[in-house]
Order: sequence, then C-alpha cells, then structure tokens
Amino acid sequence: MLGTLIREVMARTKPKKYWRKSTIIDFIKGCRNDLGIPLFQRVKSSGYNTTIIAECWGGNNTFPNVQIFEDVKPEDMGLNWTELVEKYGSEKDKEELLKKPIRVKIKGNIFEINHGESI
Repeated sequence: MLGTLIREVMARTKPKKYWRKSTIIDFIKGCRNDLGIPLFQRVKSSGYNTTIIAECWGGNNTFPNVQIFEDVKPEDMGLNWTELVEKYGSEKDKEELLKKPIRVKIKGNIFEINHGESI
C-alpha cells in the first residue's frame, strides 16, 4: 500500500516524458549502461492516457532511477524491457543491451549476473 502511494505521488510531481521510441530506448540504455534492470509499472489509465513509471532497479545507482511516461500505447502495456528493446531497438541496441550483465546488491554483497546466468 505504501509503495502504491509513493508511486502516485511521484506520478504527480516528477517531470513526465511521452512514450516514444526514442524516450523508451534512452531510458533502457541509461539503466542498462548502469547495469540495472528497467522495470515498467502501470500507474493509472484514464481514457486513452495511460501513465507508466519506469524504474531502474539494481545497477551502480549512477543513473536517475525513475522516469514517468505518459500516453503509453495500449499494445505496449505489460511488455518488459527485453520485449521493448526487441520492438523499438535497433540491431545494435539489441546486441548491446540484451547481453550486458546485471549488477545487484543483496545484504551488502554485490553480484554481477551475466546474460543467461542465475544466482
């Protein structure tokens, strides 16, 4: 419940970007270059205007970890970051972004996970 409240406040106060190929890929690139995992969560929908909060989870925490997107296409709702890269990314984006490792910090320990591995 607290997470929902925080997301609602952020959705109302953080500068928003429109859901466009370039803004989506720019967010994913920034997060992946930081070795994070881009997460996309639907916040609200009113008519045709759907708002999503994109969060960069994990990584080195050098990339701004939250971005609000408006006017999300209905067909993009529920897609994860890899599906968005497949849909909107160039061949170079697909090659670079999908193969970068992911860095997470769990209880003070830093783990770096390569594509296809698990911890």
